[in-house]
Amino acid sequence: MRRFLIYIVPFLFLTSCHKPSEERKIYFDKKEKLDGVIGFVTDTHGVRRYDLFSYSLTGSIEVDNPKDILFYNDSVFIHNSYLYRYDIANNRKEIIKKLHPTTSGVILTDAGIYSINEGGILYDDEWLFKDSIIEYRDGHKNIWLLTPHSVVIIDKKEKTKRIKEMDNPITFCISPYGLRIYVAFNNRIEVYSEKQLSIVKSIPIDDTPINLVTTPAGNKIYILSASALYVLNRSTYNIDKRISLSVRPFFMKLSRDGSYGVITSSDRLLIFDAGTDLLLKEIPLSCNMVETSPLDSRIYVLTDKGMAVIRSDSLIVERSVDIRGEGIFIPGFLVRRQEPEEEYIPTSVDTTARLFAIQVSSTRGKKSAQQLVDRLVEAGYPAYIVNGEDWFRIRVGAFREKADALLIGGKVDELTKEKSWVLETDILLNELPSLFIRDIDDNGYMEEACVSDGREIVIFELRNGIYERIYTITGYLEKYTGNSAFFDIDGDDNIEIVTPTLESGMYSVVRYRDGRWVEEMERFE
Repeated sequence: MRRFLIYIVPFLFLTSCHKPSEERKIYFDKKEKLDGVIGFVTDTHGVRRYDLFSYSLTGSIEVDNPKDILFYNDSVFIHNSYLYRYDIANNRKEIIKKLHPTTSGVILTDAGIYSINEGGILYDDEWLFKDSIIEYRDGHKNIWLLTPHSVVIIDKKEKTKRIKEMDNPITFCISPYGLRIYVAFNNRIEVYSEKQLSIVKSIPIDDTPINLVTTPAGNKIYILSASALYVLNRSTYNIDKRISLSVRPFFMKLSRDGSYGVITSSDRLLIFDAGTDLLLKEIPLSCNMVETSPLDSRIYVLTDKGMAVIRSDSLIVERSVDIRGEGIFIPGFLVRRQEPEEEYIPTSVDTTARLFAIQVSSTRGKKSAQQLVDRLVEAGYPAYIVNGEDWFRIRVGAFREKADALLIGGKVDELTKEKSWVLETDILLNELPSLFIRDIDDNGYMEEACVSDGREIVIFELRNGIYERIYTITGYLEKYTGNSAFFDIDGDDNIEIVTPTLESGMYSVVRYRDGRWVEEMERFE
């Protein structure tokens, strides 16, 4: 027995020391290049501009106690008691307007400037509404104000106001499509219809809410209290979940795409999954402010000791840098456009690549093949003919992924009333047709959009004849019916991506605004 133990104990020790390492868990797999991402950090003395790829200081400007940084029409604005335009190229500021000394917020429009202060809201120095303002929200068509006695809706175009009186509201939020207003009181959440300003539902809450946030899809409302996070179901208006918190929270923020959320406190940062509503990790960090990178691959946390950078795929602190301040702001439109990899760009006549294509049809007649190609091109699809010995094959586009070809193939089928198929083939790159029917984001490439599984709108750009997936608008619930189309739905001389939804008369309208693709729900009977 002793001899057995002499042999077996070292064996057990060695095997315990050589256990295979577990694979690192991937939480949120965000593909993003940080080269060109710019962050603006504010403190009491001014604004500093950082390259968030190298974390180097690239510019600074003196502004006494800046209150906010605004991004509008591809420009950067700063305000305190003045509104400045920040000229990044020359690193200088230009005074646009003198503001009311107590101004706490500014909303920019093409027509004029709204300013919010302790006494109400002004439009180009004329009062639109006077009362103490607790909070405000800016939408595409309206501005929402919360006062100690009411919710006020300002129509940006007409400069008119509608008022719903109420007693002692605490905070509020607006649904992503502006159809519902969620107002927090001491022991309840009240839901109002934007159109009639009538109450839709009153939901009791055991705690006092301190923060309300809706998901980008609008299917959930997160209610943060001093001791818990509640998840309100938009469809049923039931509280689906109560998550107890081990900290006393300051505020809550969702990622830009709504996949995860961050809760801050004096000594810890909590990260939760906005799909499963599970707390994933607690990180020992105090927090002044939180911001995410344009595609949510990084979480930037300003602390008293510097800035911590957290990867969203591993939820670990990737690095700590000596960047200090009170606020951090990261615009999407200043990110350098990420072009396709060089190997995909045609360089010579005989450059070929193994890609996917949509085969629409085959015919023996050249004339009928050309007629179909002309019809497809007129509709915005880069169609071409591949000659065989006896057949003329009509194909559309080139794709890196089969799934993308299948998506656009579905739209092609709706046009031709035939069933296409996708094949992998060698494609002569320099012979791929290029079209330029529309260019919503004004970058020189034509867009296409498709609905995937009823819950995503996938936006492509046609670059060098290849369809590149550039953006996806994702909802957690199925909400789209039919496919996306391109037209000017609101008569503003700009093309929008318009998609019907499951609710009759309600459409998803996607616009390119301030460097970002923005979805809004609008009713058209």
